[in-house]
Amino acid sequence: MNTNINADLGFIIFKRAQNLSLDFLRAGYEGAISFAKAAISLGYTSDDEIIAEACAIAGDHVEARFETLLMEGENIHWLRTGDGQLALLPN
Repeated sequence: MNTNINADLGFIIFKRAQNLSLDFLRAGYEGAISFAKAAISLGYTSDDEIIAEACAIAGDHVEARFETLLMEGENIHWLRTGDGQLALLPN
């Protein structure tokens, strides 16, 4: 194992993570809807999966926003299948 490792790469990773979180928050409500649509398209079909991904990127403070957004977006952007999973509505 290399013991001669400095913190430079770590600082870069921290900065990128902070920038991603800020970009996510700056995108606002429309960005959150777009994120949810992308998540559903990628196969995330439960509220918990989508909320977990959003929180991993932007922080736990977005949890309530996504809980509300996923309910409000039903029958507008996505629908709930018989087993409670989310599916996108066709455009």
